[in-house]
Amino acid sequence: MVGGQPEKGRARAGGGRAAPKGFLLGRRCPEQAERRVGFVCRTEALTGGGGAPGEVVAYGGDAPVITMAPTGAGKTSGPVVSNLLLFPGQVIAVDVKGELLALTGRRRRAMGQEVHVLDLRDGASGGGCLNPLDLAARSGTEAAAVGRSFAACLIERGEERDRFWNDWAETLIGGAAAWLLEDCPPGERSLSRVFDLFTDDDPVYKIATMLDAKRVRNRAAYAAFAGFLSLPDRETRPCVLGSTTTHLRIFDSALVRRLTDATSFDLDALVAGRPMTIYIVVPPSRLAAYAPLLRIWLSGLMNLLSLRQRAPRRRTLMLVDEAAQLGRMQAFVLASTLMRSYGLTLWSVWQNAAQLDMYGAQARTLVDNAGAIQFFGVRNMRMAEELAALVGGVDPRDLMSLGRDEQYVLLEGGLPQRIGQVRYYDDPLFEGLPGGPRRRAR
Repeated sequence: MVGGQPEKGRARAGGGRAAPKGFLLGRRCPEQAERRVGFVCRTEALTGGGGAPGEVVAYGGDAPVITMAPTGAGKTSGPVVSNLLLFPGQVIAVDVKGELLALTGRRRRAMGQEVHVLDLRDGASGGGCLNPLDLAARSGTEAAAVGRSFAACLIERGEERDRFWNDWAETLIGGAAAWLLEDCPPGERSLSRVFDLFTDDDPVYKIATMLDAKRVRNRAAYAAFAGFLSLPDRETRPCVLGSTTTHLRIFDSALVRRLTDATSFDLDALVAGRPMTIYIVVPPSRLAAYAPLLRIWLSGLMNLLSLRQRAPRRRTLMLVDEAAQLGRMQAFVLASTLMRSYGLTLWSVWQNAAQLDMYGAQARTLVDNAGAIQFFGVRNMRMAEELAALVGGVDPRDLMSLGRDEQYVLLEGGLPQRIGQVRYYDDPLFEGLPGGPRRRAR
């Protein structure tokens, strides 16, 4: 039973057990009180093989989820892999190192999911591709607004010294995107073409020729290009061009061009909720370099899912591991307040509370709108105090006393509670999963 109602059509975990409904958090310790505000709970007597009695704790709501734990605390073997092995709906996952694909890809296929891989590792060949302009083209009918939104994702803004140059770069890139979306045939719409335009042997002459030949009909694109040509040509115009090409430099990579020049899967099927898992694999050493592309992809996918007329029967889980490395994303704030009704559960993973500082006052918006927050692996009192101040209702000393397999969880409408963690390699939930990863010998 879940919430007093019979469980129908539930996904199955290992051993034929019904998988938790919603987002798997952990197991309640037997001595804990039966306060269940905000929880979906199901008691299972797990016997034999080292399994201990414990109640599965899952979040069954539709709000975002936040996980906070430092490197090496067990995020991957705990909540991340565990949820990807059981979550029945669509999954879009930022996969640092490719571990998630290796551990859960076969299982996702066994669950009847189409599996697509956007692989940013050096030497990667084949696999999927996703053109951000295909996402942009579906996100709105006003090319100028879509172009501006796209450029804002590409250029990370914050406390900046070069605001003038970044403003112009955003204007030019947004104008170029609007030109591609409105004035060019679909087969010519790619970000590599924007890069090629501004890195031409003589981009000023090329843009002037385009305007003279009336190849630019979109008003915003024309204004951006004409404004650029009117800048003083001794210092200002070259500096604006340099700033623009700097932000587009990522599209000089042959790998990135292959991954963004076309789209290899059905975006309409994604909107419709058809079973599908998308892994975005990125090497840790390239997270910062590829952050602009990740921001564009993720923001575009969120905008795409907002086209849903109604939420699908099973929700879409978007996992953003190492969220701080992507830089500030306004789409995160929008998703925390608006996207739950479109069937999207945004799950962001952070190393500590300080990483949220990049959002300023909106960090509170992210936290206050989260339906579930889990935190573990606290290593010093400063980290404990910052975390306690962020979520409230927990003593920093209690955070410091957490064991290796313990965590605190905070769910909407409830107080922080101390529960056990679940590891995919030794919890009975994952025993005998079709397509599941190898488990540790007992």
